[in-house]
Amino acid sequence: MRKYYHLLLIFGFSVFVCCPAHSEDTNSTLTFHVVSEAKIEGGRFIEAPGLGKPGYISCKPDLTVTNLQEVFTEKGVKTVIMPDKDGKDTILPNDLPQYLVVRLRPEDTKQFLALTERTVGKRLLVMLGDKPLAGWEGNSRFPEAQFEIPFNDPAELKKTEDDLKKLIR
Repeated sequence: MRKYYHLLLIFGFSVFVCCPAHSEDTNSTLTFHVVSEAKIEGGRFIEAPGLGKPGYISCKPDLTVTNLQEVFTEKGVKTVIMPDKDGKDTILPNDLPQYLVVRLRPEDTKQFLALTERTVGKRLLVMLGDKPLAGWEGNSRFPEAQFEIPFNDPAELKKTEDDLKKLIR
């Protein structure tokens, strides 16, 4: 009986050492969802920043990204130049928030660009795990394999940046 106990102990230890635990950051993925006004069978209702009106998303994402190339913080421009009705340029203050720039890896670029091409005229939502990060009204295509997430709260920006950087491998 002692022999089996030792074998069980050795087996249990080897499984513990050889199989890494799944932490929260390894299970997080960046997902993209097309948002519908109509209820989606098996989907869920969602509200998110930048999305405008709420809608429904499918339980299966339209694109899943598990590795990122780069994540960095950018500040919005402090001023903008607006022409007036006489054609003269006027410099106005601009209070754009800080934002995160998320750059995808080359292997995800094609799928991301194809998705944004398909969603012109629709709404698109990006989520990290179960948390909505940003939404876009699909009025234009993304020219590159990167996107921006605006933040008004510096603490939330920092936490999200740290979470996204866990996807850089």
